[in-house]
Amino acid sequence: MEGMSSSKIGNKKVLHSQVREIVNRVLAFMKKEAVEGISIPLRSVHERVVAATGVSKHTLKRISKEGKDICDGLSQSFTSPRKSKSQRCSKSTVDDFDVQVIRRTTNEFLLEEKKHPTLRALLLIVRE
Repeated sequence: MEGMSSSKIGNKKVLHSQVREIVNRVLAFMKKEAVEGISIPLRSVHERVVAATGVSKHTLKRISKEGKDICDGLSQSFTSPRKSKSQRCSKSTVDDFDVQVIRRTTNEFLLEEKKHPTLRALLLIVRE
């Protein structure tokens, strides 16, 4: 849990909704076992964790491997998937001379071709 950037564990710490949900599942599992007795043998650790947390066996294996890598020093912290951000286009600086060239090219295209130029057509002409 060290790798969670905005989450903090312990007193007066912020827990995200997913962590709260898992804590609630574990609490319900423990309460159920306290009333009904142990339903899954204590030696079946992975099965108990899957039942208590509600995560899949595959996810548990991945998290377990990641935890082992952290203990072995191969990794710094747990990773979490990030939302992909759209790449912003870098702004080009255009000086007055270039503006005049583009304006003249657009006007010439309108006069010669007698139609509105597309950006692709303008780019081809300007590159020549």
